[in-house]
This record gives sequence, structure tokens and C-alpha cells, in this order.
Amino acid sequence: MADLLQQLEHAVSAALKTLGVEDVQVQVQEVPADKPGDFGTPVAFSLAKVLRRPPVKIAQEILAALEAAGLPPGIARADAVGPYLNFHVDPGAYVRGVVGGVPAPVDTALKVVVEHTSVNPNKEAHVGHLRNIVLGDAVAYGLCPAFGRGIFARHGSWFGYTAERSVRVNLLFERWGSWAVLVTRTFVSYLSAVVSVLAGAGRYRLSAFLAWTVLGRLIGTAAYLGLGYGVGTDLQAAADFLKNLSGLLLSLAVLAAAGLVASGRQS
Repeated sequence: MADLLQQLEHAVSAALKTLGVEDVQVQVQEVPADKPGDFGTPVAFSLAKVLRRPPVKIAQEILAALEAAGLPPGIARADAVGPYLNFHVDPGAYVRGVVGGVPAPVDTALKVVVEHTSVNPNKEAHVGHLRNIVLGDAVAYGLCPAFGRGIFARHGSWFGYTAERSVRVNLLFERWGSWAVLVTRTFVSYLSAVVSVLAGAGRYRLSAFLAWTVLGRLIGTAAYLGLGYGVGTDLQAAADFLKNLSGLLLSLAVLAAAGLVASGRQS
């Protein structure tokens, strides 16, 4: 997208040079939804005093110069809408340019950051959010198998993951793994990363992990959407509700874990 905007800015700048105008900053931006075109520029306004002509006339002259030189690849046509220049993107050409321009991967030592997202309440939710959350859960699950489970045997004691506790984790996941994954994918989501890593370390079945992860994320996302529809614009009410609910669920989870640990010690 940035390349296309830069190409449009360069094309408009080149057209301005044919009109005898140089060193003018050209800004191309998205056109409002109720206006024709995809991108546009109001540069004709800033040239009215310089060229001593109405902005509408200047926009038409710039358009003629652009059409004479040829529009950038990926642009179907340009229109002079009053004093504005609006551009229409050719979706097919743009997609071909993006797909064909993907560089081959380079085998170099790079630091990779995986964004483990959640639903953003400031914009519309869509299937991409759910996909990214599940991918993040799968990456967290695969950390231990990828780097070797021996890393926990060597360094697990740094954070309390001893061999004895490793056995307990495996037993807990055999008995309660499905519920642990489901609950931490819904309302106690801030524990999901820890549970995902422990699930991978405890050899919890990947197929079951993904199935409960998808189900839990669907429930959690639907709950957030339902809460949004329910409270409307009263964000404080929604925040208070989530805070109280999360606190309750976390307390129950801690009590359940403490009970399991106590019962295990007695046995």
C-alpha cells in the first residue's frame, strides 16, 4: 500500500513539473467512503496562488498531464472531482503486483516476533482475529517440542518447574487438560500462554489442544461481542463486569488448583 501511494505522489509531482511547478509536497490519502475513488490529493488547492488559476482548472490540467504520461501500475483511472484528483485502484493489477513482488526468504539470523492477539474492542471483529489467536496458542504449545523438552529438565527449576512437578502437570493434563485449555481460552485468557506452554511440555495431544482452543476462543469472542451489544456505549459497565468476572474465575481456578495439589500430597 505504501508503494502505491509513493508511486501516485511521484506521478503527480512529475505532472506538476510539466506545469512549471517544482518542490511542492504532494500528499495522497484515502478518499472518504462517500466520495468516488480510492485515493486522492488536494494539491490543486495549494497551487492556486502560485499558478494564479482556480483549483478546479489546475486539477484538470494535472489530470491531463497524468494521462499523457501514463498512470502508475495498479491504477485504473483518475478523475478530477472539482478541485480534487481522485484515483481508482485496479484490484486485479494491484493484487498481481503484490503477490508477484514477494521476495524470496533470505537465510539470515533474524529475530522473529509473533504477535499473539486478542479481539480489539476499538474496531470490528472478524475471522482474522480468531485465526491469529489460535495461531498464537499453537506457537506457545510448540515452544517446548521445538526447543526440546530437555530445556525444562535443565532450567525448569529456575521458575519452579521441577521433575516432580512435571509429573504432576502431566497427570493434571491427563485428567483436566480439556477443561484447563477451554477455561483459559475464554474468560481467564491471561493464563492461556502459560497453559499452552505447559500443555506442550506435558505432551497433551495436539489435536485435542487445537479442538478445545478453537472452541474456547469461539466462546470467548462470542461472549465479548454479546457483551458489546448488551452494554452499548457504556464502556465502564463492561469493564467493571469483565473485571469482576475475571477475578471470580481466577479465584475459582486458584482454589481448584490448590485443592488438587493438596489432594495429591495426601495421596
